Amino acid sequence: MAALGLAVCMALLSGACKADSRQETGGTTEAAKTEAAQQTSPKEAEYLIKVAHTHAVGSLIDTALKDLADRISEKTDGRVVFEFYPSGQLGDKIANMESIRAGTLETCEAAITDMSSFNDSWSVFCMPFLFDNSEQCYQVYSNDEFFSLLQSDAEEAGFHLLSYINVGARSLISPKKLFQKPADCKGIKIRSLQDKYVARTMELMGFSVVPLGWTEVYTALQQGTVDAADNSAPLLRDAMLYEVADKFTVFEAVRMPDIILLSKSYWDSLPQDIQEAIDEACREYLENQWTSYEALEKDALTEFEEAGVEIGYIGEDGLEEFKAAVQPVYDELFQTVPDAKVIYDAL
Repeated sequence: MAALGLAVCMALLSGACKADSRQETGGTTEAAKTEAAQQTSPKEAEYLIKVAHTHAVGSLIDTALKDLADRISEKTDGRVVFEFYPSGQLGDKIANMESIRAGTLETCEAAITDMSSFNDSWSVFCMPFLFDNSEQCYQVYSNDEFFSLLQSDAEEAGFHLLSYINVGARSLISPKKLFQKPADCKGIKIRSLQDKYVARTMELMGFSVVPLGWTEVYTALQQGTVDAADNSAPLLRDAMLYEVADKFTVFEAVRMPDIILLSKSYWDSLPQDIQEAIDEACREYLENQWTSYEALEKDALTEFEEAGVEIGYIGEDGLEEFKAAVQPVYDELFQTVPDAKVIYDAL
C-alpha cells in the first residue's frame, strides 16, 4: 500500500537542540529565560507574536523559528516582531496548541501528527514508508494545492498553518541495542508521539509503547522508564539524548515535518498587506530551511561518533521485514478514519 501511495504521489506532483540537557527535560534554565527576555519586542511594534516551543535555545527548531521570525519582521518593516518562549516554558506541544485555541498564545511549533488531537485524519502523516527521500517529501509539502488542503483542515480546528520545519526522518536511539529486524524490538519500551497510530505502528514493529511528551524523554531514558526513542539525528542531538542512550539505528521509516501554527483568529485580525508579507516570508523561509537540513544531519552524526555513539544501519532484508510488519496500520487507519484517505489520495 505504501508503494502505491508513493506512485500516486509522484504522478500527481510531477504535473503540478544544542543546550543544557535540563532545558530539554522540561526545566526552565536561566539561559532560556534570558533568551526570551532578549527577544521581547520594542514597544513601537504594531504586532507582537508570542512563539512557544519545546526545544532548547540554539536547536534546529529554535533556529528555524527565528529565521522565519526574522524574515517576517524584515518583510513587514518591523511592524511584526516576535517574543520567544523555548524549552517548554509554556508547556508541551499539545498544551501550546490548546493555548493558541484559547487565545493566550499566538504561535507554536508541533509535530504534524499533533494535529490529530484535533483532526483524526492527520494521523495519516505518521504512516510508515510514505516517502523514499527528503526531495520527494518536499515536493509534496511545498505543493500549493496540497498546502491549501491542509490549511482548510487547520482552520477548522482554529489554526492557521504558516509553514513547516524539515526535521528529517525518524531513527532510533537506545541505551540497550541496535535494531536490525522486528524481533530486536521485542520487550523494548519505546517513547511514542501522542498519536494512537504512531503507537500502533510501533506495536506492529514489536515495541512496547509509552506515550510521552518530548520534554520528558531525556529523564525517561535516564531512569529506564523507556528503553528507546525515535526522532531525527539533529533533534536527538539537540535534546542531548546521546548522553543517556549510546546506540543509534538509522531507520527512517517515518518522514514528516513539524508544523508552525498561528492562531486563526489572530491571522484574521491582521491587515491584508501584513498577511501577504507573512506569506511571502514563509515561502522563502521554507525552501531555505529544507535545503539546509542535510548539513545539520551530517553534523549531528559526526557529533554522535565523537561522543562514542554506536551507529548502525538496517539491512535490506530487515527493512522488508519491518515494511511487512506495519502494513496493517494503513487498513486500520482508513477503516477507522475514512477522511484520512482523502489526504492519502492527495499524497
